[in-house]
Amino acid sequence: MRHVLEWEWELPEYPGPHAIDAYPDVYNWILVKHIDPEVIKFDDIAVKSLNPVNPTRYMNANTQYPGILVKYIHNPHNKPYRMIDGRYRLEKQKRNGNTEGLFYVLTYDQIKPFIFKLKAPIEKR
Repeated sequence: MRHVLEWEWELPEYPGPHAIDAYPDVYNWILVKHIDPEVIKFDDIAVKSLNPVNPTRYMNANTQYPGILVKYIHNPHNKPYRMIDGRYRLEKQKRNGNTEGLFYVLTYDQIKPFIFKLKAPIEKR
């Protein structure tokens, strides 16, 4: 899935519409580097809103797969982690009463090679 870096989610050093293709690019890199998932509290994660929730994507969200977080990167909620993949899995876990889950945690330096400029802005919802 694509994490768009725009509006309040824009990174100061990447003005204008940029994105990260978390799947398959970042996931494949995680597998090659043998990065293990970590347990992270949901309250520590800045995540974009799911408004409106797509019922099909929510139903198909498989919580057995860890999401991807970037540690100590700019986010509008000033949280220690910013989610770049796994919103529906996170939401499903929250609705099931969980307060923490497994996530791949990357640094800004690790994620920088995956940031690219979008050709056109995305419509704001």
